Amino acid sequence: MFKYIKELLQKYIKGSQYKKNVLIMIIGRVVAQAIPILLTPLLTRIYSPSEFGVFGVFSTIIAIVAMVSNGRYCLSIILPKDDDKAKRLFFLSTFLTVFTAIIFTLVLILWGGPFFRVLNTASLEQYIWIVILNMLFIGLYEDLYYYALRAKAFKILTTNIIIQALVLIISRLVFGYLGYTEVGLILSYLLGYGVSYILMIIRLKMPIYWLVKEFKVTVYWQLMKEYYKFPKYSLLADTLSMTANMSPNILLNKVFGTVTTGYYTMSDKILGSPIWLVTSS
Repeated sequence: MFKYIKELLQKYIKGSQYKKNVLIMIIGRVVAQAIPILLTPLLTRIYSPSEFGVFGVFSTIIAIVAMVSNGRYCLSIILPKDDDKAKRLFFLSTFLTVFTAIIFTLVLILWGGPFFRVLNTASLEQYIWIVILNMLFIGLYEDLYYYALRAKAFKILTTNIIIQALVLIISRLVFGYLGYTEVGLILSYLLGYGVSYILMIIRLKMPIYWLVKEFKVTVYWQLMKEYYKFPKYSLLADTLSMTANMSPNILLNKVFGTVTTGYYTMSDKILGSPIWLVTSS
């Protein structure tokens, strides 16, 4: 059976680098999706539906803010023929992500309490810094993800996706075992993206020193004007799409509470995995 599948796959990818790359990404996504899904019964015995509900609202907020943070300039990284220009676009996108994180920090420090209470997730108020760091690392990871796509580092991306899933699930089990169930879900999310981002920076050998040394405001201002269509058109469209897809978490939590939202979050994660697998690969 396995021999037949192997021969079928070899026949499918023979002579096509594109098909090989797609297959590599799909395998990575399948493994990364399978790990948390298979362990969901165990996680649901450790964490309550209410805690999953708070996590669902939390993940919605940071996903939307992280996507907006780089102005969608991350999409432009794969376009230039010149590698130096692509590196500068990566640095620009990273800078915008960090800048947005600073603004997000100020907003949460000033109005985080009322904001989380309105969303019926007052428990997140004491974990503001974890929320901020999550948003930052998700945004930074997205910037680096598109640079890795440009570099055709598909094996690095695949192994990193699997490592991210392993760190996420192991840390959730550890935090749950130690009794930190209230913060375990969001802290494990931070560790998953944080570890994955740092490893990918190292493996891609990003020229951070060169980018800082060659930094010129006029050059980056010119890049922003040259690729202005991304924030002008893609930003609004992607934001509306993301909000439409993830808003049920916020609406359900506001109307029915965290328990109902938790059940929805868990079921959506499992049932939506096949669609996410195809679109992301």
